[in-house]
Amino acid sequence: MLVGLGLLGACGRGDDAVPAPTPTVDVAQHPPLLFQVFGDATDPRVVPVATIAGGKLDRIIVPVSALHALDSAYFSAGTRYPIFRDGMSAGMLTIRRPMWLPDSEPLYTLPGCKDVMPMGAATLDATVPIESAVEFLATSAPPASRAPVTLPSAAEALRRGRALALEAAKAEGLEAVDLDSLFFYAKWIATRPGKPASLYAVFLDQNGGDIGAGQGHSSSVMVIADDTGAGYQLTYRSIHSGEVKSVEYRRLLNQLDVDGDGIDELVAEAWRFGSSSDLVILGWRTGAWRELLRVPQRWCATPEKPAKR
Repeated sequence: MLVGLGLLGACGRGDDAVPAPTPTVDVAQHPPLLFQVFGDATDPRVVPVATIAGGKLDRIIVPVSALHALDSAYFSAGTRYPIFRDGMSAGMLTIRRPMWLPDSEPLYTLPGCKDVMPMGAATLDATVPIESAVEFLATSAPPASRAPVTLPSAAEALRRGRALALEAAKAEGLEAVDLDSLFFYAKWIATRPGKPASLYAVFLDQNGGDIGAGQGHSSSVMVIADDTGAGYQLTYRSIHSGEVKSVEYRRLLNQLDVDGDGIDELVAEAWRFGSSSDLVILGWRTGAWRELLRVPQRWCATPEKPAKR
């Protein structure tokens, strides 16, 4: 999935003009960035997600005039970045080509869009098994390495995760029968060094967003639980149910200690019927997982105006 950047001068005109946000990236200073790596394993794409500065994540906001400079600074051919999956080192990527090359078509285009967001094409040198489609995180300022963690059994995750997710759903008025037709998955995730693993569980409508023209009823349940000292208790929940077009679906994509506090941030995907997806970054704050940053997917910086008739 692609992740959008915030850009200045992209929308509004006249009395309807939207004030331009303050830039968060000075390309000349080459600040550290978090990237998402996605797509076909033989030709993956790399796109910026957020800035990493002083232990804080922020959206990437640059003027449209700085798009090519951003591309050159981070996606020059031969640039290498470490890649990560589930918080652990997973190898390296090498940028094969940037978004723009002299006398060449851009890496991609969008209909009716004059200026699109930069991304790079890469090759992977992974140290973990990969499938035909990949989902990694990468950074230009790699975090400290950590030792692998032994997790409880997958069967235990499924058993306990289902019970916790059903309990959370029931508190929101959903019964087990309402979720029977949904895909269920649960797994342990090592998020906090020296602490028991977190437990992630999700009930997901695999047809969500694809039922007719947004008709019908659907539900989405994503929960995380942690051992608080009195057994596993919910530390995050996202539960939605209703007409397909009104439900926000969420799933966990990846994790990495991006801000350097020793605890992984969790990267989830959120989407609705008929709209683009967002990346939602969760952080551990005051005993729970809380939303730190939401990055909308916006690929077009300056949509072209329709011709007047």
